[in-house]
Amino acid sequence: MLTWFLLALSLPALSLAQTFSIKPYNETAAFIFAHTDVNHDGIMDRNELDLGFRHYDANLDGRVTYHEFTTFVQAQGHDPHTTHLLHALYRAYDENKDNNVDHLDFDIIFALSDYNNDGRVDRAEFIRYMSIVLESIDESV
Repeated sequence: MLTWFLLALSLPALSLAQTFSIKPYNETAAFIFAHTDVNHDGIMDRNELDLGFRHYDANLDGRVTYHEFTTFVQAQGHDPHTTHLLHALYRAYDENKDNNVDHLDFDIIFALSDYNNDGRVDRAEFIRYMSIVLESIDESV
């Protein structure tokens, strides 16, 4: 699903606020879903993920480096706690731990969040998966 699926989905939504608490995780996940389900059909698809991904891929090479991501986050003017949390989220999105977030990471995350293996991620699946991710990163920051 991710990308960030989680990256493409979550970060645009999270960057709407200057400071925030991510608890309760399910409500934060629902907020993220609402801002990434572009067509508001209750389903997250790869097109919606790819739209979000393009915001971070400054040189359009199909991957978001840590430098590209950091440059984008700094330009948004987040406070230090939010920036730290967003960097933790970036690391979580880098599923294959190659220091880039790319379409392979999106494929992995998408598969992990598609609990019923029907090739789509609905709101409930997204909230379930993202709540786990948010709790994991919240404990690490």
